[in-house]
Amino acid sequence: MNTKLKEYNVKYEGAITKVVVPDGDSFCAKYERHSPSQFYELDLLTAIKAHNRKGIYVDVGACFGNHTLFFAKHCLSTQVIAIEPWEDSFNLLNKNCARSEASSKITTHNIALGSSAGSVSMRMVTPHMQGTTTVTGSGDIPMQTFDDLITDPVAVIKLDVENYEEDVLKGATRALAQRPLLTVECQQVSRRDRITEFLKDWGYVRSRSYCATPTYIFSAA
Repeated sequence: MNTKLKEYNVKYEGAITKVVVPDGDSFCAKYERHSPSQFYELDLLTAIKAHNRKGIYVDVGACFGNHTLFFAKHCLSTQVIAIEPWEDSFNLLNKNCARSEASSKITTHNIALGSSAGSVSMRMVTPHMQGTTTVTGSGDIPMQTFDDLITDPVAVIKLDVENYEEDVLKGATRALAQRPLLTVECQQVSRRDRITEFLKDWGYVRSRSYCATPTYIFSAA
């Protein structure tokens, strides 16, 4: 990737986190909405933090690392595992994490997650919005299941994979049995309802909606 980058000083509770994103990407507008810049989806992030879960946090669909950096620096995380299959986003994820004071807590993986192991192709649905990359079929991007990749108990799973959430959850049944806190983006009501029913069998209840694109916190009842 040979794209001009923009750097933002994201402020939270008096601390500054430096984040770089591609100039012209939709994330620029998100960081420029406030002065000083705030973490994207801050309402969701502060709600997750309020649950005070200590342990491993997993950011599935990490993009440039906005949520990863918040989890590492401002939550009770002992480790943060960031998963991002889109190569351009993954390269910036690594760049942002390497500059964080909490970099030693972060591990990154350039793979996709799904209901079974294999390989997939992806595309960016909306130009200049790397956060809209989605699985389109078979291809050369490696895919694993959550349970195959992460065998230790986890405290929090954030899931934002552009309509592939159900597939990821079906590959995470061992993790779900441990009742971690979940956050799941659900772009359609029908998808939200299917995920809610699926997670109900694992003892989860759904919160109110957060963020512009509806995202829910699921916690064990």
